[in-house]
Formats: sequence, structure tokens, C-alpha cells
Amino acid sequence: MLKQRDLDAIYATEPEHGYAVVMCIRAWRELNTCRPIGMAMGWIPIRDVWAWCDRHELDGAASSMVESVIMQLDQDRAERDAAKRALETATGAR
Repeated sequence: MLKQRDLDAIYATEPEHGYAVVMCIRAWRELNTCRPIGMAMGWIPIRDVWAWCDRHELDGAASSMVESVIMQLDQDRAERDAAKRALETATGAR
């Protein structure tokens, strides 16, 4: 487990987050609750991304940015999950 001084050192080297980064991180975290879950974790529905942007009164440019970031993060997550499943299948692990 990391000690507080270790965490402080990590946070000290982390770059400052601008408003856009903070909004995208917040959107990603909150929109994760909207995923359909079945045999595998689904994609965040785009209508939920649009609703999130509307609820936070983002303008068109900001909404487009959040939409693009969420879609890319979902793509990255799906690729990681697929790679993990392939590795588990190849090794017989579960």
C-alpha cells in the first residue's frame, strides 16, 4: 500500500488538469453507470453522452469533444477487454 508521502510525490509530478480534461474525466466516470451489462460490458449509449452534455450545459464544441473522448475511451476499453479474453482463452485461465 502506498504511504501518503508516496502519493503526495506522485500528485506533485502530475500535470495540472484544465477544464476540458476535468470535464472528460467526470463524464467518463459518471457515464460508466449507463453501460448495458449482459454477457460482456457494453458501450456507453451515445444518447446518454448527449444527455450528460445537455445537463451540464456544454456548448456544441465542448459536447463534440466530450463525445469524441468518451467514444475513444470506450474503444480503448473494448480492445483491452477483448485482449484479456483472448489471453484467458489461450491460457485456459478464468
